[in-house]
Amino acid sequence: MADQFIRRVNLNPMRYDYAIASNSAPDRRALINEAAFITARMAAQNSALDIGVERYSYLDLVKEAEISAIAKIAPLEKRAVKDISSIAGYEIDEVVDLSKSILRFIVSERGQGDFLFSPLFPGCGMVSEGEGDLLVRDALCELKGGDRGFRSQDLRQVFTYICLNYSRHRFNIDRLCVVNPRRGVKFEIGVNTLCNAIAGRSFYDVASDLVKFMSEVAISR
Repeated sequence: MADQFIRRVNLNPMRYDYAIASNSAPDRRALINEAAFITARMAAQNSALDIGVERYSYLDLVKEAEISAIAKIAPLEKRAVKDISSIAGYEIDEVVDLSKSILRFIVSERGQGDFLFSPLFPGCGMVSEGEGDLLVRDALCELKGGDRGFRSQDLRQVFTYICLNYSRHRFNIDRLCVVNPRRGVKFEIGVNTLCNAIAGRSFYDVASDLVKFMSEVAISR
Protein backbone atom coordinates (compact mmCIF):
# COMPACT_ATOMS: atom_id res chain seq x y z
CA MET A 1 0.00 0.00 0.00
CA ALA A 2 3.01 2.31 0.38
CA ASP A 3 3.45 2.70 -3.40
CA GLN A 4 -0.13 3.84 -3.86
CA PHE A 5 0.20 6.18 -0.89
CA ILE A 6 3.38 7.84 -2.15
CA ARG A 7 1.87 8.36 -5.61
CA ARG A 8 -0.82 10.48 -3.99
CA VAL A 9 1.83 12.41 -2.08
CA ASN A 10 3.71 13.23 -5.30
CA LEU A 11 0.58 14.72 -6.83
CA ASN A 12 0.71 17.61 -4.35
CA PRO A 13 3.93 17.87 -2.33
CA MET A 14 4.30 20.66 0.23
CA ARG A 15 6.52 23.53 -0.95
CA TYR A 16 8.73 25.24 1.64
CA ASP A 17 11.29 26.87 -0.69
CA TYR A 18 11.96 27.65 -4.35
CA ALA A 19 13.51 25.03 -6.65
CA ILE A 20 17.23 25.27 -7.35
CA ALA A 21 18.48 25.41 -10.94
CA SER A 22 21.32 22.99 -11.61
CA ASN A 23 24.08 23.07 -14.23
CA SER A 24 25.95 20.08 -12.80
CA ALA A 25 26.23 16.71 -14.53
CA PRO A 26 23.99 13.94 -13.14
CA ASP A 27 27.00 11.86 -12.09
CA ARG A 28 28.16 14.75 -9.85
CA ARG A 29 24.87 15.11 -7.96
CA ALA A 30 25.75 12.66 -5.18
CA LEU A 31 28.96 14.55 -4.40
CA ILE A 32 27.26 17.95 -4.55
CA ASN A 33 24.37 16.79 -2.35
CA GLU A 34 26.72 15.32 0.25
CA ALA A 35 28.92 18.43 0.26
CA ALA A 36 25.80 20.60 0.71
CA PHE A 37 24.62 18.48 3.65
CA ILE A 38 28.00 18.72 5.37
CA THR A 39 28.22 22.46 4.65
CA ALA A 40 24.76 23.02 6.14
CA ARG A 41 25.68 21.00 9.22
CA MET A 42 28.88 22.97 9.78
CA ALA A 43 27.11 26.28 9.14
CA ALA A 44 24.42 25.41 11.69
CA GLN A 45 27.13 24.56 14.22
CA ASN A 46 28.73 27.94 13.47
CA SER A 47 25.56 29.89 14.31
CA ALA A 48 24.32 30.40 10.75
CA LEU A 49 20.73 30.36 11.97
CA ASP A 50 21.48 33.08 14.50
CA ILE A 51 23.32 35.20 11.95
CA GLY A 52 20.70 34.55 9.26
CA VAL A 53 20.57 31.99 6.46
CA GLU A 54 21.05 34.62 3.75
CA ARG A 55 23.70 36.69 5.54
CA TYR A 56 25.98 33.84 6.60
CA SER A 57 29.12 33.19 4.51
CA TYR A 58 29.28 29.56 3.37
CA LEU A 59 32.21 29.64 0.96
CA ASP A 60 34.90 28.99 3.57
CA LEU A 61 33.11 25.79 4.58
CA VAL A 62 32.66 24.29 1.12
CA LYS A 63 36.28 23.22 0.61
CA GLU A 64 36.34 21.57 4.02
CA ALA A 65 33.04 19.85 3.29
CA GLU A 66 34.33 18.72 -0.10
CA ILE A 67 37.10 16.63 1.49
CA SER A 68 34.65 14.76 3.72
CA ALA A 69 32.12 14.37 0.91
CA ILE A 70 34.65 12.84 -1.50
CA ALA A 71 35.85 10.45 1.21
CA LYS A 72 32.27 9.26 1.73
CA ILE A 73 31.21 9.10 -1.92
CA ALA A 74 34.33 7.30 -3.24
CA PRO A 75 33.64 3.87 -1.65
CA LEU A 76 29.93 4.10 -2.49
CA GLU A 77 30.80 4.63 -6.15
CA LYS A 78 33.70 2.12 -5.94
CA ARG A 79 36.21 4.74 -7.02
CA ALA A 80 39.51 5.96 -5.63
CA VAL A 81 39.45 9.32 -3.85
CA LYS A 82 42.05 10.67 -6.29
CA ASP A 83 39.78 9.87 -9.24
CA ILE A 84 36.98 12.19 -8.06
CA SER A 85 37.41 15.77 -9.30
CA SER A 86 37.20 18.70 -6.90
CA ILE A 87 34.03 20.76 -6.85
CA ALA A 88 34.17 23.37 -9.63
CA GLY A 89 33.18 27.02 -9.30
CA TYR A 90 29.68 26.67 -10.71
CA GLU A 91 29.16 23.57 -8.55
CA ILE A 92 30.14 25.54 -5.45
CA ASP A 93 27.20 27.87 -6.11
CA GLU A 94 24.92 24.83 -6.20
CA VAL A 95 26.37 23.50 -2.93
CA VAL A 96 25.75 26.85 -1.24
CA ASP A 97 22.19 27.09 -2.60
CA LEU A 98 21.37 23.57 -1.39
CA SER A 99 22.92 24.29 2.02
CA LYS A 100 20.75 27.38 2.38
CA SER A 101 17.66 25.38 1.39
CA ILE A 102 18.38 22.80 4.09
CA LEU A 103 18.69 25.54 6.71
CA ARG A 104 15.56 27.28 5.43
CA PHE A 105 13.74 23.99 5.93
CA ILE A 106 14.84 23.95 9.58
CA VAL A 107 13.58 27.53 9.95
CA SER A 108 10.27 26.63 8.28
CA GLU A 109 9.83 23.88 10.89
CA ARG A 110 10.51 26.37 13.71
CA GLY A 111 13.49 24.26 14.67
CA GLN A 112 16.20 26.89 15.12
CA GLY A 113 16.71 25.86 18.73
CA ASP A 114 15.73 22.21 18.43
CA PHE A 115 17.46 20.26 15.69
CA LEU A 116 20.18 17.65 15.31
CA PHE A 117 22.13 16.66 12.23
CA SER A 118 23.08 12.98 11.78
CA PRO A 119 21.19 11.46 14.75
CA LEU A 120 22.54 8.01 15.58
CA PHE A 121 20.14 5.13 16.18
CA PRO A 122 21.02 1.88 17.97
CA GLY A 123 21.18 -1.44 16.20
CA CYS A 124 18.52 -4.06 16.76
CA GLY A 125 19.04 -7.74 16.03
CA MET A 126 19.91 -8.23 12.37
CA VAL A 127 19.91 -4.46 11.71
CA SER A 128 23.06 -2.51 12.50
CA GLU A 129 23.04 0.95 14.04
CA GLY A 130 22.12 3.68 11.57
CA GLU A 131 22.63 7.39 11.13
CA GLY A 132 19.70 9.50 10.05
CA ASP A 133 19.96 12.83 8.25
CA LEU A 134 18.19 15.37 10.41
CA LEU A 135 15.99 15.55 13.48
CA VAL A 136 13.92 18.74 13.77
CA ARG A 137 11.81 18.97 16.92
CA ASP A 138 9.74 15.75 16.86
CA ALA A 139 10.28 15.01 13.13
CA LEU A 140 12.88 12.61 11.73
CA CYS A 141 13.77 13.97 8.29
CA GLU A 142 15.44 12.26 5.35
CA LEU A 143 17.04 14.53 2.71
CA LYS A 144 16.81 13.52 -0.95
CA GLY A 145 18.48 15.84 -3.44
CA GLY A 146 17.51 14.36 -6.81
CA ASP A 147 15.16 15.66 -9.49
CA ARG A 148 12.69 12.83 -8.91
CA GLY A 149 9.60 12.68 -6.76
CA PHE A 150 9.43 10.86 -3.44
CA ARG A 151 9.52 7.05 -3.40
CA SER A 152 8.10 4.44 -1.06
CA GLN A 153 11.64 3.31 -0.26
CA ASP A 154 12.26 6.79 1.19
CA LEU A 155 9.46 6.13 3.67
CA ARG A 156 10.81 2.69 4.53
CA GLN A 157 14.30 4.07 5.14
CA VAL A 158 13.10 6.70 7.62
CA PHE A 159 10.63 4.32 9.22
CA THR A 160 13.41 1.78 9.86
CA TYR A 161 15.33 4.42 11.84
CA ILE A 162 12.17 5.23 13.78
CA CYS A 163 11.74 1.55 14.66
CA LEU A 164 15.36 1.37 15.81
CA ASN A 165 14.63 4.34 18.03
CA TYR A 166 11.52 2.54 19.30
CA SER A 167 13.64 -0.50 20.22
CA ARG A 168 15.88 1.60 22.47
CA HIS A 169 14.43 5.04 23.03
CA ARG A 170 16.80 7.96 22.41
CA PHE A 171 14.66 10.63 20.78
CA ASN A 172 11.04 11.73 20.90
CA ILE A 173 9.87 11.16 17.32
CA ASP A 174 6.23 11.61 16.36
CA ARG A 175 6.56 12.68 12.71
CA LEU A 176 8.29 11.39 9.61
CA CYS A 177 9.49 13.85 6.97
CA VAL A 178 11.15 13.48 3.56
CA VAL A 179 12.70 16.67 2.19
CA ASN A 180 14.04 17.51 -1.26
CA PRO A 181 16.09 20.73 -0.95
CA ARG A 182 16.81 20.75 -4.70
CA ARG A 183 13.10 20.91 -5.55
CA GLY A 184 12.17 22.88 -2.41
CA VAL A 185 9.45 20.42 -1.39
CA LYS A 186 8.75 18.19 1.58
CA PHE A 187 6.37 15.52 2.74
CA GLU A 188 5.59 15.05 6.41
CA ILE A 189 3.15 12.93 8.34
CA GLY A 190 2.62 11.63 11.86
CA VAL A 191 4.06 8.14 12.30
CA ASN A 192 0.78 6.80 13.66
CA THR A 193 -1.18 8.35 10.77
CA LEU A 194 1.26 6.82 8.28
CA CYS A 195 0.93 3.34 9.77
CA ASN A 196 -2.84 3.55 9.70
CA ALA A 197 -2.74 4.77 6.08
CA ILE A 198 -0.48 2.04 4.67
CA ALA A 199 -0.93 -0.83 7.13
CA GLY A 200 -4.28 -0.23 8.80
CA ARG A 201 -2.62 -0.56 12.21
CA SER A 202 -1.18 1.71 14.88
CA PHE A 203 2.50 2.68 14.97
CA TYR A 204 3.04 0.78 18.20
CA ASP A 205 1.65 -2.45 16.70
CA VAL A 206 3.72 -2.13 13.52
CA ALA A 207 6.92 -1.08 15.30
CA SER A 208 6.58 -3.86 17.88
CA ASP A 209 6.21 -6.47 15.15
CA LEU A 210 9.17 -5.13 13.18
CA VAL A 211 11.46 -4.97 16.22
CA LYS A 212 10.43 -8.53 17.11
CA PHE A 213 11.17 -9.66 13.53
CA MET A 214 14.61 -8.00 13.53
CA SER A 215 15.49 -9.69 16.81
CA GLU A 216 14.15 -13.14 15.99
CA VAL A 217 15.87 -13.31 12.60
CA ALA A 218 19.17 -12.41 14.27
CA ILE A 219 18.67 -15.15 16.88
CA SER A 220 17.85 -17.77 14.22
CA ARG A 221 21.09 -16.98 12.40
